[in-house]
Amino acid sequence: AVTTSASATATSAQQHPPSNDNADMLAAILEFFLDLCEEGQLDAVAFYWPQLCHIHLQMLPPMDTDDLIRVELMEDFLLTVSTRYSVHLALDLVWGLTADLEESLGGVSSQT
Repeated sequence: AVTTSASATATSAQQHPPSNDNADMLAAILEFFLDLCEEGQLDAVAFYWPQLCHIHLQMLPPMDTDDLIRVELMEDFLLTVSTRYSVHLALDLVWGLTADLEESLGGVSSQT
């Protein structure tokens, strides 16, 4: 009975991990990508850039302070890479966010 209870507790912990662990894991992953940038491996970061931008959009809007911490980590990462390492990735970020904004507004675009 003790092992069943312990495995049930472990399963429950896996299904609902503490949110601080999630923020720590995200920080470690983003730090890895920043290390790649510092080593000059922008191609590796560029390969994952669309997914990273999409993850950021899926995190919005933050529902609580833990979500807000994760969103701020992601935004700091995206802005750091865009301003310090790659103008190309910065443009991808701007165009991706612009496209998402227009899509969320129902496809309304300003025509001048």
